[in-house]
Amino acid sequence: MAKRGGRRHLKRLAASKHVPIKSKKKYTFIAKPLPGPHTGDRSISLVSLLRDVIGVTTNARETSFILSKGAVKVDGKERRDKRFPVGLMDTIAIEGDKVYRVAIGSDGKLSPVEAAKGTENEKPLKIKRKKSISKDEFQLTFHDGTTMVVKDKAYKLGDVLLVSLDKREVVKHIPLTEGANCLVIEGKHAGLKARLKEQKIKGTSKEAVLESDGKEVITKSSYLFALPEGW
Repeated sequence: MAKRGGRRHLKRLAASKHVPIKSKKKYTFIAKPLPGPHTGDRSISLVSLLRDVIGVTTNARETSFILSKGAVKVDGKERRDKRFPVGLMDTIAIEGDKVYRVAIGSDGKLSPVEAAKGTENEKPLKIKRKKSISKDEFQLTFHDGTTMVVKDKAYKLGDVLLVSLDKREVVKHIPLTEGANCLVIEGKHAGLKARLKEQKIKGTSKEAVLESDGKEVITKSSYLFALPEGW
């Protein structure tokens, strides 16, 4: 008996809590994101984003049509597969429409917002892994699965690099240190933007104290995404 291919759809009720689904009762299935730069529970398929969240198309057929015309770019590259996975901090440029950036909403779900003018060609990338590959070179792996070889020793795990999408060059280094403006991307405070007040070791993990509207919020340091000034 021939093997069945991988499922192309996912039941809405089984969708990750991070994926913005307008109505889990009205529709039974959503398009399952392809394996790619973002993990399955941290990404949404391009068709679901364009049709169900942004609303620039009304059905899968319309979505496939505009994708086939090369009218949609993710991080500066044309994407034609409607199941391409889109995740945190990706930029989505739609021909004849706005440029969006995927953030985290106050409900903890992926949320596309209009990219600030002048930032369309930049993407903040959080350093997840750092590996020495020679005497003075390091390979960085970012939250979206991409990598970069650098010579600067100052880049640490948890820091964010603002990178140009066209030249793939570092525009700015945003260290995860006191005073940094941060977005909480996981946990019960996901979606909160606040200033990092201090970090301290608690057991085997690092705890972060944030300040927001004069109040202190405590979360894990690993839940933070340092943001460029003004974001």
